[in-house]
Amino acid sequence: MTSDLVPRQEPKLFKVGDRVLAKGGFSVVALEEHLKQQLVSDVNKWTPIESLCRVFFGRVSEGNRRKMRNRVTSTSRELLKRGIFVLKDYSPRGSITRIKILNPSNSTEQVCANLQLERMEARGEVSKVQAEAMRKIIGAA
Repeated sequence: MTSDLVPRQEPKLFKVGDRVLAKGGFSVVALEEHLKQQLVSDVNKWTPIESLCRVFFGRVSEGNRRKMRNRVTSTSRELLKRGIFVLKDYSPRGSITRIKILNPSNSTEQVCANLQLERMEARGEVSKVQAEAMRKIIGAA
């Protein structure tokens, strides 16, 4: 019996007019690529969670926002292993509202990154080894 299953392809980003969409769903590589494109277009631009929902899920809904926030948290740990620090902006209630890749030459972003690192350490979200790696990326070591 032969298998007619087609192997799953890695999600890819493509442009339709002025919109960016992900074909094949969500992946860490696709999110990294999207954030780097945002960084190239405007160094100071933050990417809202709603925008990521449109790119990766096709529409914005409360369920998609929740899924994207969960994926951003795990993806930021994965990108940290690659030497990329993802800044997260939180609402007053504590949920992630927007993200961006850290620009180490920007002193304001360094302050934000240090505050984010302190928050993560206080909540026990990172180990001491991870915290040291983050400090090296931030430039505060």
